[in-house]
Amino acid sequence: MASFPEVVPAGGRAEIKVVVKTKGYGGRNLHKRFVVHTNDRKHPKTILMVRGHVKAFAKLEPRYLRIVGQPGQKLEAAAKLWPLKEFPFKVTSVEAKSGKDIKVNIEPLVENGRRGYLVKVELTRKVKGGFRDTVLIHTDSKQKPVIRLQVFGYLKEAPKGNAASGPSKTK
Repeated sequence: MASFPEVVPAGGRAEIKVVVKTKGYGGRNLHKRFVVHTNDRKHPKTILMVRGHVKAFAKLEPRYLRIVGQPGQKLEAAAKLWPLKEFPFKVTSVEAKSGKDIKVNIEPLVENGRRGYLVKVELTRKVKGGFRDTVLIHTDSKQKPVIRLQVFGYLKEAPKGNAASGPSKTK
């Protein structure tokens, strides 16, 4: 998003403000380009670049959950959520945004002296077809009050003549 004056007189100065949304870039580098159009015949446009590293707030492993199986199977998946030292937080609650096809649970997790959370998702859907939902992990942080975990997948009928195979859990 950018804000700028409509007209700048010849030889005048103006300020262009650019706001870059960093959602989804935590722990990664960000590169954005903006084009400034002018009526200057020698320089009809100028490209402004914004780039830098976006600090991660937390580490979510995996970043999304995929659940695939057959109706009647118990299907579940889990993700580990690790607060980072720079942004300590506590999880206050967890819920499924829709809750139509999944049930969510969270419990404390300690691995190698590291403290985090284990987010467990159980598929409650009983009929074949695809589904998608979002787990909303509420925190006590003012910087990031909600962390989102995408959950998707599908239920399919077992192939004729084959015994039901085990579920595919997470990716």
